[in-house]
This record gives sequence, C-alpha cells and structure tokens, in this order.
Amino acid sequence: MKKIDESLTKIKTSISEIIEKVHFNPLCEFKLENCLEVIPWDDIKIQGLYLIEIKNDNSFDSFNDWLMDFDNKWSVYNGMFTPTLKLKRIEAHNELKEWIPIYLGKSQKISDRLGGHLNLELDKKTYALKLTSRTNLVNETFRLSIINLDVEHYDIIAPLVESALRNRINPLVGKQ
Repeated sequence: MKKIDESLTKIKTSISEIIEKVHFNPLCEFKLENCLEVIPWDDIKIQGLYLIEIKNDNSFDSFNDWLMDFDNKWSVYNGMFTPTLKLKRIEAHNELKEWIPIYLGKSQKISDRLGGHLNLELDKKTYALKLTSRTNLVNETFRLSIINLDVEHYDIIAPLVESALRNRINPLVGKQ
C-alpha cells in the first residue's frame, strides 16, 4: 500500500504542475437579453469547464464598493436554489479588475449546463445561477470562457482541474 501511495503522490504532483499552466479561453461576451443569440451553442456541446465572469463597469472606486453593490443584487435571490457568495473566495480579491469571476463549473456537456444557469426560473429546484430570472442584472455584461476536456478519464481529471482553478481564480459564488 505504501508503494501505491508514493506513486499517487508523484502523479498528483505532476498533475498539479500541468494544471498550473491551464487557462480558460474566453469564448464570448453577452448581456442577459441577447445571450441565446450571442453564445455559440454548437461550440460548447463539449465536456469541460466553464467560467462565467461579470464586467466591472468602472463606476466603483474599490473592489469592496463593487462587491457591496453586487451582493445587494445577488443576495435578493438567496434561498431559491441558487449559489451564494463565499466569504473565503471574496477575501482572495483585493483589486477591482475589468472582469470579476462569479462562477466556475464543470459539465460533460457545457451547453446543457449553461442553458440551466441562464434560463432556469427561480422556482425550479435545480441548483443554478438562473441569470435571466435575475432582473436586477439585466444591464450587466458577462463573459463565458471554457476549457475543453476532451479526455477519456473526464471523471478523474475534471474534478482535479476544477478544484485547482477554483483555488486560483476564486469565483465569488458557488457550492464548493
């Protein structure tokens, strides 16, 4: 058993080094009113990871000011099978950047999962962002980025990559 553990430790280290070089590829920007037309749905009928970011409109002086406004808008929908803000990840942000990561996820068919994050109604019990139902975010600009995981061992690789990227990017909302 010790030998197996040593081998797994080496593999884990190697995987961590590779993941450090992995980055999301920005795919498109969209507003909630036109997301169905703008998102290239055929390009995301793949297994992989996705990142949803929100654009800073430069009307705030600091990340904390921006966060207070975002929290006021986001938290209105808490308790409706939607992800909440995560304090630990919020604390990792100290600078107001052009794009602020709000959610990172994985799926064996990104297009289907993203459809839920965008189109599910607030009363549905499926856990999702439910963005188009959030009428107070209608003027915001979002960006979708992806990582294609065209691999045989998706169920092993995807959680490792997702966890490492979540720890690096610190999206503001989510279950994990």
